[in-house]
Amino acid sequence: MKFKLLAAGLLSLALVSPAVAQSAPDDLHCFMLSNVFAKAAKDDRGKAVAGQSALYYLGRIDGHLDPKALAAIVHSRLDPKTAGPQMTACAQRVAHADQTLHQMMQAVAGKH
Repeated sequence: MKFKLLAAGLLSLALVSPAVAQSAPDDLHCFMLSNVFAKAAKDDRGKAVAGQSALYYLGRIDGHLDPKALAAIVHSRLDPKTAGPQMTACAQRVAHADQTLHQMMQAVAGKH
């Protein structure tokens, strides 16, 4: 039974990724934004959201990312005028993926 739940959970992770698909450079950009916001947040909730987002995007960064794209993103400066809305969009994608995974896990658990 536990094995079936674990297998279903792993399968659902594979199904969640396409639903929130974005490019590897976008994932890296969100990862970098999340790190900046995790350090700069003044309240615990902000730090938690940014930290969770950083972990999520770290897991999504593909090892096959084009080195030129990686260098361009790493060396680019984050624009303070757009960083807030961009971080909000990144965090919303994390929340959507988490909600989708939670619903899938509930559906699988309800069948057993």
